[in-house]
Amino acid sequence: VGKWQPVTSVEEQKEIEKLKNEGYDNVWVYEAEPGEIDDEHCHEYDTKLVILNGAINITSEIGGAITNVQYKTGSEVEIPRGRLHSAKVIAEGCRYIIAEKH
Repeated sequence: VGKWQPVTSVEEQKEIEKLKNEGYDNVWVYEAEPGEIDDEHCHEYDTKLVILNGAINITSEIGGAITNVQYKTGSEVEIPRGRLHSAKVIAEGCRYIIAEKH
């Protein structure tokens, strides 16, 4: 299982500050292991991921259709509160910022 990580660059810190200015109150850096799986679940808060390095596949239901999208370095994905989703990290792993808006 991956680990919460310290901020390692000025760019990461700037991105965290930007997310906080957007109203996200819990913001962390996470390093997911290669092949890590997060089974289907939902949150009681809005979530945003900013992919720093690597890629992650996120499967969710949008408008009754199941979508599976791979998000790569530089991508951002918003997951609204209550939306069922799952995730799988690619073979190389993935470092990303996770932000929660309660």
